[in-house]
Amino acid sequence: MTARSCTQITWEARYDCTQWHADGTQKNLCPLAKIMSPDPYTDIFTAFNPSHFPRLRDACDFHHLYRDGLTKAVQADSHIALADFEFLVQERLDRWVLENSQEESACETLGSCLEQYISATKTHYSSNPEDESLMLLTIMELWVALDTIAGAQCPLLLSYSPEIPDSFLDPILLRRAKSIERAARIELYLRHRYSNATAATSIFSDHLDNTMFAVRYFQQSSSLYDIKASIEREAADERENKHAELQRKNERYAWLIEEVGRCSCEYYEVYRPWPWGPYSQHSSSCYKCKLQREADSLSIVVYEWPLPTRPLKPEAIVFELNCPPVFTIWRTRTYQILRDIGMAHISVQSKFSPHALLEDYQGLAAWWKKGASGRITFGSETKSFLKSHYRDA
Repeated sequence: MTARSCTQITWEARYDCTQWHADGTQKNLCPLAKIMSPDPYTDIFTAFNPSHFPRLRDACDFHHLYRDGLTKAVQADSHIALADFEFLVQERLDRWVLENSQEESACETLGSCLEQYISATKTHYSSNPEDESLMLLTIMELWVALDTIAGAQCPLLLSYSPEIPDSFLDPILLRRAKSIERAARIELYLRHRYSNATAATSIFSDHLDNTMFAVRYFQQSSSLYDIKASIEREAADERENKHAELQRKNERYAWLIEEVGRCSCEYYEVYRPWPWGPYSQHSSSCYKCKLQREADSLSIVVYEWPLPTRPLKPEAIVFELNCPPVFTIWRTRTYQILRDIGMAHISVQSKFSPHALLEDYQGLAAWWKKGASGRITFGSETKSFLKSHYRDA
């Protein structure tokens, strides 16, 4: 009886795990049966498309970051992008400088990287001293690279002070030995630059003498001599034309006044009914008055010689009109580091309010190379005749 019962129980369990369909087929629902006899499986392969932004640390050429490469990476993931860029500067910048020291676009690329990096770290590193220290270290390594390339392409620059003090990195906090070593190399580079500087005048000085960078560069540049000669030649032609125009208008004015003196005003009779009677009315087409109005309306636009007459100032002006791009980038980024970072705690209080900037001056607009001056330019303390209320005489 016991064996028979066991057989029946086993049979009933097997029966419960089986599901019959109307078409006569059956499906086993037992979990163990599913494991021992799995359904047929077909492999499906899908391509892996990562959604993250390309890592900057994989880049080998800083030119790829020009204009907005770093900015876009920071927008995608700020922490990874900044860490990757700092790694890139630490590990690959020196080699890139050696390979691109004579490349015209190298300074522009480094200037762009500096601008993008400073802009990004202002937001993300503003409250952490260690992060700010790493930021300063990275900025100064980029500046050293910029200064090295600028010096190679514009050797005159090496005669002047680097402007950034060799103690600039003294307050930073560094824990890693490699970071301390990098800071020491930057300090050594600055000391070397100071020891080789022979010019006493600062790059940012506006004192006009033969030691001024703009004047010395002008004296070595035949192309700037040609630009100055072209300005003066065209200005002389315009002045002669203005003299001829003035003479013509003076002669015209004299003739008009003489003619007015010989003429009389024209009137005509207007008849009115009694009791008022006729009266004389001045003619609106009076010839004498027409001549007088023409004489009164004669004017001439004042001519203004475009270059200053003070010695050495024309040379400095022409230099600023066609400032070498390498020097412009170096000066702009050096000033940015000194003013926006080194003096960030000091508010801007400029006592000088120029009436006109050099790039906006109409008399020299034809010779101004767009973007030549950068963040620093010349301004005029005196108002131009061309924009004054007495420009017409």
